[in-house]
Amino acid sequence: MPSKTSEKKDGEGKKNIKPIELLVVSETKPDDKGRFYKIRVVRWEIDGVKQTPKLEKRGFYRGAKTGQAMTGDHETFNLDDTKALAANMEKVLAAMQDGLF
Repeated sequence: MPSKTSEKKDGEGKKNIKPIELLVVSETKPDDKGRFYKIRVVRWEIDGVKQTPKLEKRGFYRGAKTGQAMTGDHETFNLDDTKALAANMEKVLAAMQDGLF
């Protein structure tokens, strides 16, 4: 997944933000508009500083010009998501623990 940049709050320069996927727990099939979701353990790297691993459900979509998967908003968990997490909890915990180092 490509890095993205965003404005710093103080307006000085840009932040280099890069997601590092440690584990994908589940991924939905794309809908008719190309949107899909992943439940994943991800550690964001901001300006070269690795952040604490987080568990998230994030939406993705295909960029109209490039066809590349682009990140959308993060979402809340539903029952199917929770079942997928329960079935993979040991992997989730291991990925989050390993991602701290």
